[in-house]
Amino acid sequence: MQAHNQALEKENQGLKARVTELGRSLHHHQSHNFVVELKASLNKIEEMKHNIGGLEAALQNCELWIEQLEAREGHWKEELHHFQDQVRDRDYLMREAIVQI
Repeated sequence: MQAHNQALEKENQGLKARVTELGRSLHHHQSHNFVVELKASLNKIEEMKHNIGGLEAALQNCELWIEQLEAREGHWKEELHHFQDQVRDRDYLMREAIVQI
């Protein structure tokens, strides 16, 4: 019986050592997986930063384009008013000429 208990105790110690070893192995694999996932996340962040840079450049180009369009609009409005004034002056002169005939 004592020999049987000693054998069981020895087997128990072996199992404890194996559990400890498996725990270390699991921790190592979890740490490795964490590092791999962290690297993948960092790569995604870098890709997003690159995309954001492109989007910011596109936004700046659009803002410049809008400014140019607004400047052109102002120019065309000035020309329209100028032409309207010319038509108004011409109409006035024509009415005056008709009245004098």
